[in-house]
Amino acid sequence: MKIYRNTILVIALFASYSFFAQDTPTSGIFSGSFESTNQMYHHDNSIKVTLPQDKIASNNYLSLNYSYGKFRAGMQYEAYMPPLVGYSPKLEGNTIAHKYFTYTADFIELTVGNFYEQFGSGLLFRASEDRQLGSNNALNGVNLHIKPTEYFSLKVIYGKQRSYLSEGNGVVRGADANLNIKQFFKINKAFSLRAGASVLNHYELYTGPDPDFPATVNSFSGRIDFSSAKLGFNTEYVYKGADPHDLNLLWYKTGNALTANFSYSVTGLAMNLSLRRLENMDSRSQRNATDNDLMLNYLPANTKQHKYSLANMYPYSTQVMGEMGGQYNLYYRIKKGSLLGGKYGTKLAFNFSGYKNLKTTELPYPNGFESAFFAIGNDLYYSDLNLEMNKKWNKKLKTSFGYMNQAYNKGQIDGGSYPIVHSNIVLADFLYKYQRKKSVRIEMQHLATKQDHKNWASLLIEMSFAPKWSLYAADMYNYGNQTNKIHYYNIGASFVKNTHRIALAYARQRESLMCVGGVCRRVPAFKGFTLSITSSF
Repeated sequence: MKIYRNTILVIALFASYSFFAQDTPTSGIFSGSFESTNQMYHHDNSIKVTLPQDKIASNNYLSLNYSYGKFRAGMQYEAYMPPLVGYSPKLEGNTIAHKYFTYTADFIELTVGNFYEQFGSGLLFRASEDRQLGSNNALNGVNLHIKPTEYFSLKVIYGKQRSYLSEGNGVVRGADANLNIKQFFKINKAFSLRAGASVLNHYELYTGPDPDFPATVNSFSGRIDFSSAKLGFNTEYVYKGADPHDLNLLWYKTGNALTANFSYSVTGLAMNLSLRRLENMDSRSQRNATDNDLMLNYLPANTKQHKYSLANMYPYSTQVMGEMGGQYNLYYRIKKGSLLGGKYGTKLAFNFSGYKNLKTTELPYPNGFESAFFAIGNDLYYSDLNLEMNKKWNKKLKTSFGYMNQAYNKGQIDGGSYPIVHSNIVLADFLYKYQRKKSVRIEMQHLATKQDHKNWASLLIEMSFAPKWSLYAADMYNYGNQTNKIHYYNIGASFVKNTHRIALAYARQRESLMCVGGVCRRVPAFKGFTLSITSSF
């Protein structure tokens, strides 16, 4: 009966659109989007594909929103029939997974239903959706925003988190305050100075034998943000109360996090230093949650997010139980007209990131461990040193060249007993625009390593016929593998018209970590067709 109720609600919303969205001054605004990704799987012994029983899978999302004056309302219908491989089987089914009503007046905004929210940088709390990762931890409850003055604002939240197509057991409550210090003190200077503080409480019923078990967890954070024409600095510290759950071995241990970012920029030069320390920061509203389910905070990898396939062969995944490190970025533009800059100038980018474990002392259960705050361990988790040069040679030709030297602790990040993978990657990317709306892009990459699956080579050719058509063919070849040399190919095309896009691809994909912003999910090997459709209106 549930599918029929959902269908009726969708029809009712479309009917309301027909009623309200007349071309009159009193009509509201109706908008929406549709996204569908469908895969058909084929057998392939060479990459050890395990075919699901249902060889066709489909992820679908329909979002509808309506606003009128001070009111907004909307919903999101989702259908996983069944979910794509690599997504949790707990997603299978269909439901109206997201629905909300918002009222805005004067200095108050009230949302009832499902909502997304974030405190500060997300180290303490973030509720968001990421379809590529198959994660959605929206809250279902009440979200109140209050801004009585220009220099002060307050958020108050209360609700339960989404868990796949249902809800978790834990109750989440919190508040986040922001103060514009410059406006508060009426400082007439050319800079910005803001401060913020947050508190988060989550509770899940405990029925076990321990009378001291912390069923309620209280966490706090404070932050400050300064920026001027050339300089920038922001920092945030989080303290998390004792939070025993399955993934931290039910330790009665507190957690903490510190992040600090420094930036400097002038014409032609910019640099940024970002540092972070985490200790026992896996935070969830339900004790038996796993994977990316019911996460309360957002801890992306503080490393460069590469856009090239071989540079992403070994992506870093944040080690939430303990890590210390950071990254440094330097961007420099060689002036136009100079010997190295040429007619259009040359852009150079340097990045280094590195993470190690914390130096710890083991404590008796259930205390876990302790660590001096600035004591860094000897175990390397990840490092990445990379250089890129981007240059426009003339109106038709643009190039990018890059080099990456990476170290990846496969045993720590992937689990199991593996050596650290040391790799060197080189790439060249050529974009040639041979007509005003027609271009060809050729991307060549090579990864060299003596560990894991040894050397790889990659080639991609993409043809673009703007604004409608795009065609591509790519191959990643594991030629260094002495036991099983494999081509991982991907051939596809896409068509775009206005706000609608359809794409079809046929690919053989290796088993890997799929990462978005450094947050990852495991994707098994598969071969087959992928058809995706996106549309907005």
